[in-house]
Amino acid sequence: RGFFGPNVNPETGVEFRGGKGNLYEGGLKIPFLVRWPGVVAANTVRDLVFYQPDLMATVADLTDTKAPEDTDGVSIAPTLLGADGSQELHEMMYW
Repeated sequence: RGFFGPNVNPETGVEFRGGKGNLYEGGLKIPFLVRWPGVVAANTVRDLVFYQPDLMATVADLTDTKAPEDTDGVSIAPTLLGADGSQELHEMMYW
């Protein structure tokens, strides 16, 4: 189940099957909310697929530091800051 209700496909309104702890859409597709007035545009929606290791790389990028070399994360800062075209993507993702 989603945070305030069922985790639904925003395009169709149909609830994703599965939930936390499985590999169906309901267990993988969750909303990620960001609020940073004056930096991240309000009321925008992005469809970037990313996962938890990307958060460390993103925080490191935004604070002008370096994430450890042995992590698989990719900074999502370009997407957060509205420069989607320069966003590096994962070659593949796995769980």
